[in-house]
Amino acid sequence: MARRLVHPRLLLPITLIVIGTLLLGGCFFIPTFNSPVNGPPPIEKVGQAKSRKPVRVGATSREQVLTILGPPAAQTSDGRVLAYTWEVLRGIWVWPLCFMIEQRPGARTLVLRFDDGGVLQSYEVLADAPPLAPMQFGQYVNAPPMPPELGGANPDR
Repeated sequence: MARRLVHPRLLLPITLIVIGTLLLGGCFFIPTFNSPVNGPPPIEKVGQAKSRKPVRVGATSREQVLTILGPPAAQTSDGRVLAYTWEVLRGIWVWPLCFMIEQRPGARTLVLRFDDGGVLQSYEVLADAPPLAPMQFGQYVNAPPMPPELGGANPDR
């Protein structure tokens, strides 16, 4: 016979204690683990040389990347660096007593670097780090980070 983790008579009091504790705190954060906002991110199609992904380091040309991923959000004048951006949802703040919910967005950038022959040599993902603190309405502009070659700050993220 299977054992129950919680006796049925204790389920209601435990539920009320948890809900009451959340309400006393005023607000709580629900993480969404950087889920993409508008479809699958381009990084899902990029991998190392031995991966089965369609875009691979050392094997994929710039023209193939443009065919697979489409036009980039930004690129250098010589075409050796391409940047693809996407939005993520980092989490949601909930204020149950105020009947209010606030999303915490984020942005990511896939940076692809090519050699003189136009073959993919490396890739990296840059992530912004907006604050997760609540009650900062309108203080964050969701701008994707850019690498130094495209006029961005030093990407130490």
